[in-house]
Amino acid sequence: MAKVSIVDVARVAGVSVSTVSLVLRKKGHISQPTIERVLRAIDELGYIYNQSAANLRSQKSNLIGLFFEQIDSDFSIKILKTLIKALDKEGFTVMVKTGQLQPSQLTSLLNEFKTQHVAGIILVASGALDEPVAQLMAATELPYQIIASQGGEGMSDIVVCDPYRDGLTLTRFLLDMGHVTTLFLGGGSRDPVFSKRAEGYRAAYRERGMPERKALIITFDTDLVGQRQRLESALRSDNSISALVCHTFAAAMLATQCILKLGYSIGKDFILAQQKYVVCFQEMDRFSSEVIELPHLLLPLEAMAHQAVHQLLERIKGDSPQPLQAFVGDLIC
Repeated sequence: MAKVSIVDVARVAGVSVSTVSLVLRKKGHISQPTIERVLRAIDELGYIYNQSAANLRSQKSNLIGLFFEQIDSDFSIKILKTLIKALDKEGFTVMVKTGQLQPSQLTSLLNEFKTQHVAGIILVASGALDEPVAQLMAATELPYQIIASQGGEGMSDIVVCDPYRDGLTLTRFLLDMGHVTTLFLGGGSRDPVFSKRAEGYRAAYRERGMPERKALIITFDTDLVGQRQRLESALRSDNSISALVCHTFAAAMLATQCILKLGYSIGKDFILAQQKYVVCFQEMDRFSSEVIELPHLLLPLEAMAHQAVHQLLERIKGDSPQPLQAFVGDLIC
């Protein structure tokens, strides 16, 4: 018979794992009805709270475990630097580990953090998070915080970017400049960030009372030749397209090449000179202005890291988890 875990208790009680943990440790501001519901679930499942192990874990050093999915992008490098600086200011040192967000590897890394008696854990994911990852983090029974570039719907203890509002921000910028017919390109239909940005892109048209048929979307796949052909076809068939919103820097480069190939130039004068304006979402790796200068959104990575530290320290103190915190990029033009 499988061992009953704190995750099982949370599911039966209909509360979060962090709430069960707070009830067991008699911390936080939990209502009496919730406490009773958790205790009934514990009795029903026969869950045994290892107080000795909990006491051992509570003898924490001033060490924080940082777990990165990867440290090879502007997203992760800037967050790492900010986390180290912010935690140092609070009197903490860090233990940094990297690995894949697969259950076996994540479990191994979390157990290593436990043996080091860390005070808390911050996980930094460059992509989306799934439910098993969230459950494993919660099952550690240690204060934790997650930073991710996407995902986290319905989760607490997570700081993420807000692709929907990013799409809204960048499209409003173009509409304010007078661009009526625009083209959004560079992502696949199964890319959740692209989909959310596309929703924000269309919403900007709706809020201005403008026809959504003027908001054109081209999804990309791995076929570079096919991407180029679809983009060139769209630009040839509709000369009223005056601005291109690019999901990635690679898409922006492709858009620039197609615009120049068709005899257009790039710029703001879309009325007299029939120029095409190219804007881009800021992705993981900051591109060099020496390659191409484009209006773009800069992810608020430092603010996200500081928020994660703040929420982790609150949890270490025993307070209830904070709701999801979503950040919008700053427009750079």
